[in-house]
This record gives sequence, structure tokens and C-alpha cells, in this order.
Amino acid sequence: MYDPRWMTARVLAVCMLIVSCAEPTATPTTSITDRVIGGTNEIPDGYVATPEGLYHRSCVIEIPDGAVLRYDGVVIPKKGAKYKVPMTCSYPVLHSASNTRAANQAPIQGPTISSNAVANPTLSGFLEEAAFQPAHHLLQVTADWRVPTAPIVFAQQTYFNFPGLAAAGSYILQPVVQFGVSGAGGGPYWSMTAWKCGLDGGPCFHYGALKKVNSGDLIHGTVVGSNCIGSICHWLIGAVDQTTGTSFSQAVIDSQYYVQGEGGDVEVKNTSSCSQIPVNGVTYTNIAFVDENGTHLTPSFAHIYGDTASLPCGYLIASTLTTVQDFHNASSDTVSANGGLDGITGCTGLACSGSGFISSISASGSTLTLKNKYGATGIISLHGATAVGTFTASCSGLCTGPQPITTVTVSGKVITLKDGIHTGTITLSGATFGALSMGQTAFCTGLACGGVTQITEFSSWGANGISTISDSHGNSYYIKFQ
Repeated sequence: MYDPRWMTARVLAVCMLIVSCAEPTATPTTSITDRVIGGTNEIPDGYVATPEGLYHRSCVIEIPDGAVLRYDGVVIPKKGAKYKVPMTCSYPVLHSASNTRAANQAPIQGPTISSNAVANPTLSGFLEEAAFQPAHHLLQVTADWRVPTAPIVFAQQTYFNFPGLAAAGSYILQPVVQFGVSGAGGGPYWSMTAWKCGLDGGPCFHYGALKKVNSGDLIHGTVVGSNCIGSICHWLIGAVDQTTGTSFSQAVIDSQYYVQGEGGDVEVKNTSSCSQIPVNGVTYTNIAFVDENGTHLTPSFAHIYGDTASLPCGYLIASTLTTVQDFHNASSDTVSANGGLDGITGCTGLACSGSGFISSISASGSTLTLKNKYGATGIISLHGATAVGTFTASCSGLCTGPQPITTVTVSGKVITLKDGIHTGTITLSGATFGALSMGQTAFCTGLACGGVTQITEFSSWGANGISTISDSHGNSYYIKFQ
């Protein structure tokens, strides 16, 4: 998503470059929501949903798999003759991200409103966005995220989630996961494809057939620019489902400077109930941006909320330098928790490479106190619940110094913590824990799994009492209060 008020225009150059690529198109089993109902389609006649608003159907253009879209509208297919597509749209874009965003771009606090409320009128716009403006234009974004759980109800709505790069007043490049129907097709299941959408009168392009994915699949998305001459660059918009191997990689030759980074955004279309968006939202990890100088950036994201009054579902955005968490629609608003600690806080000097861990958690009353490898302390404050118990990771044999907590599991009112040898518990009163989103924490797969797995973060945010646990292999897990 993009807001032109964040940007200043950049000089555009004109040059002709050609590139092409193609990827396998395997389609795994579809994940279908439990309930499918008719609903009311409030999208105007002739318009279709896209990740950047409602576009007239004539302005949503499919580019064939493996073809290259050039900045002047020339399409270069893998086989056959070149042809030209329009680069302007004769119809206005409705409910676009760029013309509905709030004027205040500073980070703002999301509302603490009960979820599962039914709102009216129907919302078609962005819900949550984490964005930043670098000093130089961008050439790369990569991010990982798991396909969310399917909405409880399907009623003709569409839910988009993606990272991306936006240009000044022109286009956004984005690998997108969607639930529902868009101008690229779809239905009551998850799917993904690449999009290049015009933000100032341009059409919205999507690439080939949608690739089906499943709830819980790990998606690795990329937008990468190379071979630049002035503003003209070869771009690849791609994603791979690392769970199934399904992937796409589509080429664009573009004449824009991409000057805004999107760490992780959520858009909805034709949505009027919290039961139509996934419980707990979506979390992006391992986010990385690279600018024109090859510099790996450390962004501080602005948190921007959409029309929360029209669809009040207890939104909350949380971010670090490499993660964005777009929370919404959790099932409880009677227990809340705020605070936490990551493993690297308190580290100073050249040794601070992100290898820290959580070493102890103790609970007394409404406070959980956490400590990490470097002796730093963090607090999680509970509201509507209390807890008791202490666990400090230790070791046997020759090891010295603080040791890592390696495993966290939950059942009912009890959190069970382990350090590889010892076990401890923290017991909650006044509420129970829902299941951990991925079961037992701290795991990795493949040849890269060396050394000890460690819990590197334990944090909580907001009125829904959702806790986030991260480990040293880049996995994130979530606990919600019930």
C-alpha cells in the first residue's frame, strides 16, 4: 500500500530492457473455511477486488505466466509476438489504500474494542499497515509469513496480506496471499500471486493463474530489483510456499523509483463482520530491506490503521526491526497483557549479533518478570488474570552463566518451560490459555539446524492478551487467553 503524501516525486528515465522467467505451478490441497454463506456483495457493478482497492474490471489485466511486463505496456511472452496493454485506466479506483489512509502518518494506537462485533457499512479498504520511508530508494524486500487460519465465515469477502515496495505516485509491487475472490480469481480458499497495481490512474496487473496454498503454510515472499540504468530496473516479484514447494516468479521492467517499504499489510474487501477475517491475523518475520547502495536497512515501521470504526475487531500492530504482527479478531477481550523482552536487549559492543535468549520467567500476581542472557529485565503486566511460578534455565556439567529456555508449551492454565534438562511451570488464574499456534516451540528442520535451539523473545500485546514467542530458528508462535 502507498500514501502519496509520504513521498516526493523522483525523476524517471526511459530505457528498454528485456528479461523473463518461469516457475513450477503445483497446486496443493485447498484449505476451505468451515462455513460458506451467501452474504451481500456490495462491490459496485463492473468492479473487482484487488490488493490496492476496487478497480474496474477493464483495468485489471492478467499477464501470462513467464511473460515480462515492460514500463511502456509492452508484454513480452515466453513464446509468440509482443503485444501492448493499456497503462491508464478510464475509471476511478474505489476504496484504494492511497486515498483512504488517515492523514496522520505517525504510529498510532489501535482501538481496544470487543471482537466479533458486526459492523455496518461494509468495509473495503486496508485494515493494518506497517511502512517506512528510507533515505534512498529500495531495491529489495523479503519476508516470511504463515498463511493465516481461514475465516470462520465466507460471505463474498476478500482478505489480502503482503509485504511490498511502493513508488512515488505510481505503482506498488507485491507478492500477495488472498482468501476469497479478486480480479485474479479465487474462492473460499487461500491462494497467491504477484501484483503490480497503479496508484495514480494506472491499471492493476496480476500474473498468471493463482497458486493455491493452505493455512499454516510458510510463505517466503520477495521483490528484487537489479540491472538498473537510472530508474529502469529488472524486477522479480516472487513467492515460494516452503511447506509444499509451490511458487511463482514474475518479471517486470519498470521505470519507477520505489521509495516506500511495506513490512506487512492487510487489506479487506466487501467485509462486514469480524468472523469474516482470520482469528489472530498474520505475522511477518525475517523482514529485510536493501536500498540502491546495497545497504541492509533497519527500518522503524510506522503503524497505520484503517477504518477501524466500520469494522471494530480489536486491531493491534506490533513490530521490531525484522517482524510485523498485524493482530485482529482474537476471541477474548476479558484478559489483556502488555510488555515483554527479547534476547538481545542489554547487549553492548561487537558481540551483539542477535544471538541472545530468554533465561528465566517468574510470575507473581499480575506481573511476569523475564530475564535474558545479558541480565536485562522485561515485564509483562496481566489484566484480568494472575499467575504464579518461576523457572530459571540452568545446566549440568561444565557449562557456566545464564542458560536458554528452549521449550514452551501450554495446556489449560499451565505454561510448561524447559531448558533441555529441567522443567518448570507457571500457572494462570482467572483465565486459561488457548492452544499454542504451532504446538511445542523451538524447532527447526533441514541441514542448518546446528547448536542449541533457544527462545529469543517472549512478548504480549493488547486487549486480546496474545503472547508471541520466537525462537532462534526464526519461528514465531502465539498464545491467546480464553
